[in-house]
Amino acid sequence: MSRLSPTPADPSDDSELARLRRRLVREQRARQEAESIAERTTRELYEREQSFRALFADNPYPMWVYDVETLRILEVNSAATANYGYSRDEFLTLTIEDIRPPEDVQLVHGDPSLGRSPVHHSGAWKHRLKDGRVIDVEIVSHAQRFADRDAVLVLAQDITSRKALEAAKSIFITTVSHELRTPLTALLGFARTLKDHDAELSTELRRDCVERIAGSAEKLDRLIADLLDVDRLGRGVLEARRQEIDVGSFVRWVVDALHSPRPIHVEAPDLQANVDPGMVERIIENLVSNAVTHTPDTAQIWVAVRAQPDGILICVDDNGPGIPEHVRSRIFGAFEHGSVLRTHAPGMGIGLALVGHFAARHDGRAWVEDRNGGGAALRVFLAHTATSPP
Repeated sequence: MSRLSPTPADPSDDSELARLRRRLVREQRARQEAESIAERTTRELYEREQSFRALFADNPYPMWVYDVETLRILEVNSAATANYGYSRDEFLTLTIEDIRPPEDVQLVHGDPSLGRSPVHHSGAWKHRLKDGRVIDVEIVSHAQRFADRDAVLVLAQDITSRKALEAAKSIFITTVSHELRTPLTALLGFARTLKDHDAELSTELRRDCVERIAGSAEKLDRLIADLLDVDRLGRGVLEARRQEIDVGSFVRWVVDALHSPRPIHVEAPDLQANVDPGMVERIIENLVSNAVTHTPDTAQIWVAVRAQPDGILICVDDNGPGIPEHVRSRIFGAFEHGSVLRTHAPGMGIGLALVGHFAARHDGRAWVEDRNGGGAALRVFLAHTATSPP
């Protein structure tokens, strides 16, 4: 019986198995590569989302994207909704024309940022909030594609306070230079007169020159005190240092020390109050100085101090030209001037502003009233329970 020899292996079987193995390896590598790409893409999308949130959604400055063709707002961040007063849904129904005041709408189409320019600083504009208020803004924009549209990304910075400060600074510098020069010129003029012509002057003229020099020096001293107080107010270090004083007696002393060129009628009975003497002194000085400066030489001036149920009232009246109704609400604001003030003595506008601040430091206020017979009636209330001494 013969032995059967083994059947030889078919080489095609090994080849088929190798092809299957190679195919499985390729598919595994492809799957790993796809997973790696998917992981990398997911990570990049997350990083882009975080970057978007940091640069746009969570940016502290108002930002939005608008369509160049329709001017419609396509996206807006939370800072814009918070600052402009619109909800996100309301914002997305607006165009950029809707947030401009009516007089500026026609300027929108002349804005260079409407084009396909790169980053563009389009300067200062005015924007209208939902409640109707108008603010000054500084705009930086960037042309880009957004949702398959030609669009512009806008960043808006509110510069309303900065512009107001710049305007006040300009007025301040102009008026300070005038106010400093006026008494300084008088002081130097009379001093030179005494220096060059002392022997030729009569005793009366010499005394007049000295009094005018003293008056100019006192005016400069009050001006410098006002400037220092403005600086302290700006730094938040000017607070009332109250102490118990006889306000009536103190006011009579302050008025007398002013050496006013005209009589000042004072009605100030003895009256105890817990106040800051320095601030009360400045209130009287500034109110009386304002009345003397802004009324004719023939006008009369009255100063009175009266007890109130919860404080004291300081009154300074004059029978000059008065203060127009439309100015009264602003007369105690910095750098404000009444239209009736004499052109040769416009004033700096900070004296009465300081009066208002000093009153506020005493939990009080300053205002203007009508005066019987015409003229100005300025009132300052300082909160404190005041009683006349026995």
